[in-house]
Amino acid sequence: MLLDTIRGNFAKLFSFSGRDPPSRFWPYAAFVLGLLATATYVWTAREVVAVWAKTLTILTDPEMAPPLPTGSGFLDMYNPDVNPLAPNYDNLPGGIWALAAMIAIVVLLLAAAVTRRLHDGDRSGAWGLLPLPFLAAIFALTQNRRPLPELWADSPLLVVGAVACGLAYLATFLLLAVLLGTKGSEGPNRFGAEPAATLPGTG
Repeated sequence: MLLDTIRGNFAKLFSFSGRDPPSRFWPYAAFVLGLLATATYVWTAREVVAVWAKTLTILTDPEMAPPLPTGSGFLDMYNPDVNPLAPNYDNLPGGIWALAAMIAIVVLLLAAAVTRRLHDGDRSGAWGLLPLPFLAAIFALTQNRRPLPELWADSPLLVVGAVACGLAYLATFLLLAVLLGTKGSEGPNRFGAEPAATLPGTG
């Protein structure tokens, strides 16, 4: 039944009409998110191994530990231009935009399924777009790799904007997750008849 549910969603990849119950949506969503996690792991493996190799070298010889510049903030530990032990995604194939492309593919794979799940609760599929503007803004605002204290001194609005977009993305993502997990309408609604819990012929 699980494979049938996943195959059924792929067969309806561009079908934005009708309704789907949770039992048809969540196995497929978990499968797609699992693909993203696997792809991200494979994509970052080389850089993660390089960082671990540097870390092991420092553990065996602490004098080789690179000092952080004076005035560095907490977030700078993730900045490869400041902290040599931070993963540098620019060294990976495609850079950070490869990650953006993977996320875009996942969004495309989930778009129709999310729409049908929202329809089941008598909601427009437009609710599924809520987190996307904030996610795009985060990618745009985080391209500045300067040390945080220096960035704050020169462009405090940029830092505030990035933090605000991050919080807004988290809030809208959680809201969308709640809507997707909400029980559907009983009986017909404006998007169609109440769907069966399972696909026809799968029990």
